[in-house]
Amino acid sequence: MLEAVCSPEGRKKNGVMIDMENNILRENSSISLDGTKHAFQEEPRSAEVSSVREIVSASWLRCRRNGMNPHTTMLQSISSEILAEKKKIFREMTKAALPHLHKLFKLFGNEKAFILLVDADSVVLEYLYAENGSVATYVPDAGDLFSEDSAGTNAIALSLMTDSLSYVQGCEHWLEKYYDIMSVAAPLHVNDGVVGTIALVWLKSAEQNLSLALSLVESTVYGIERESMIQNLLSAQTLVVTQQRMVLDFVDTGLIAISKNGEIRQINQQALTIFHEKGIWEGRGIAELVNSPGNFFDLLCNTPVLEEHDVPVHIGDIYIHVAFSTFIMKANQVDIWMIIRCREFRTVKKLMNKVSHNVAYYSFEDIISEADTMKEPLKLAKLASKATSNVLVTGETGTGKELLVQSIHNGGSRRGKPFVAINCGVVSRELIRSELFGYEGGAFTGAKSTGSMGKFELADGGTLFLDEIGEMPADVQAVLLRVLQTHQVTRVGGKYPIPVDVRVIAATNRDLEQDVRDNFFRGDLYYRLNVLSIILPPLRERGKDIQLLADFFVEKYVEEKDGISIKISPEVYDVFDGYPWPGNIRELENVIHRAILLSEDGIVRRHHLPTNLQAWWNGNKEQKLIYCQADLPKIDDMKAVLVRNALKDFSGNVKKVASYLNLSRGTVYNMMKKYGFDGDTYRDMTRK
Repeated sequence: MLEAVCSPEGRKKNGVMIDMENNILRENSSISLDGTKHAFQEEPRSAEVSSVREIVSASWLRCRRNGMNPHTTMLQSISSEILAEKKKIFREMTKAALPHLHKLFKLFGNEKAFILLVDADSVVLEYLYAENGSVATYVPDAGDLFSEDSAGTNAIALSLMTDSLSYVQGCEHWLEKYYDIMSVAAPLHVNDGVVGTIALVWLKSAEQNLSLALSLVESTVYGIERESMIQNLLSAQTLVVTQQRMVLDFVDTGLIAISKNGEIRQINQQALTIFHEKGIWEGRGIAELVNSPGNFFDLLCNTPVLEEHDVPVHIGDIYIHVAFSTFIMKANQVDIWMIIRCREFRTVKKLMNKVSHNVAYYSFEDIISEADTMKEPLKLAKLASKATSNVLVTGETGTGKELLVQSIHNGGSRRGKPFVAINCGVVSRELIRSELFGYEGGAFTGAKSTGSMGKFELADGGTLFLDEIGEMPADVQAVLLRVLQTHQVTRVGGKYPIPVDVRVIAATNRDLEQDVRDNFFRGDLYYRLNVLSIILPPLRERGKDIQLLADFFVEKYVEEKDGISIKISPEVYDVFDGYPWPGNIRELENVIHRAILLSEDGIVRRHHLPTNLQAWWNGNKEQKLIYCQADLPKIDDMKAVLVRNALKDFSGNVKKVASYLNLSRGTVYNMMKKYGFDGDTYRDMTRK
């Protein structure tokens, strides 16, 4: 379709009567045409215009009806601002047209001819003429309008109106100022639409051949359209390449294409950012870019398929770990052998944290408490959230230490950054070091060949929560102390330190001060962690918080009863208020959950409680009354007697005392400190 429009054979020739074989042009006599023209202007109804070409006579009629004065010498024009905007829009077409227009002017031109480039609105954009020629007085200015409304009957207007090759000669022009010129115009097309026209104008005295002029203009337009089409195709291809490059530059993965000899054929901006490089790297060697301990190109040749292979890369004074994956390409025609995908481990960390849900979910608004004993811990926690120093949270098991730690994280500047937690008491002694600090590929039996990041690397930029820190082995304590001092980790089996920005918050249910005295815990690590200490009280010391939390857990689990309203009976609240809650909040939540599942009429009663609570109630009615009367001094006396007798029975062995009383060692140490008991005293008594 485009070929038919652009080719000379495919153009319409309305108003042009040409025998192309004999090159014979039938022209009206200029004398009779002039007389007809004047007669038509005076009285169009009585004028005989049958000898005038139909396309011309129709144009005359429109000019006459529009009241156009044939003696007008001034053309309408547009403002310079609008002209500048039009030239900007037409810039690519002008770029394609100018070489062809210069060629046309050279073939046809002399001092009596000029050429016009006009847009679809009949506005003159560009012109060519001999400045010293006699035709200069007829040359319009850029911005002049050659529409029929402005310039009357003319070849430009007819060409745009009919989308065809057109000519107007001498007296066929409506305006008398153009009686001495001949003009030929042909429309320019882009994608089957008319965008402008080319006009060739010359003085009749030049005695140029009209048939030749028509052929030259038509051929020129065809050449311009072909040139424009090619430029558009090239521009489209360039745009596609540019878009592809932009997409590659904005992905968060570095991409490098290399040849068989290791030469970089293409590299995106993200790859350059990873290696802290700038400028043009195409044509340089991949081993020059990736400065690793071994020859990186040798690694690619020996292991052509990598999958997230961890490689330490030397950049400046430090090493960073980069994950590489490779894909062999069969693109010899573009000299590409391999595509290398590289991601800095902070990018990999983001993905792993997202998959592993290493985020903090809770904030201070989620902490339910009205107890006076919680005011000081919450005050300290909120102060800690505004700082970046290490924090140590102590309290019995189940008191909500992780809830408080997450609130500290979300209350500060590291909100939204990784929150990574590890329970030091449940990870085996053999694995805890690699869990915390990571390991290199093949560092030990069973290690992944690609290596693995540790919790410190995953928490980079955020918070690492070390729960049950008191259970950490002594050798790992030494490594942890080194990391806290240097802010660098070295993987197990690795040689190169990795900088990390991690805030450490530790928690324990043990008395670490006593563990330091007993040489169970390193003193220097304890003081490094204990910049700010927060002690969470046990649930039994939080008074009315017990009922608040019980009601909260009822709302939490009531959905499991298909929305049936659940209430706690007063007798159950009595049990809750007196029970010592060795499992603290975690135990209370489990008790409520179980009771709701067992309740049949929407009311939680005493027989819905676990057997240990029922047994405690039945066996301690008198003690229950003491609890209900909140006679705390007597309760403390009872606790003191229990601890003192157990210390005597087990000769001051805290571990055995804790096991006997079903308490943690940390709780026993806290009680000993509270009641003024010294374990050495009971050990000395045994020796005596």
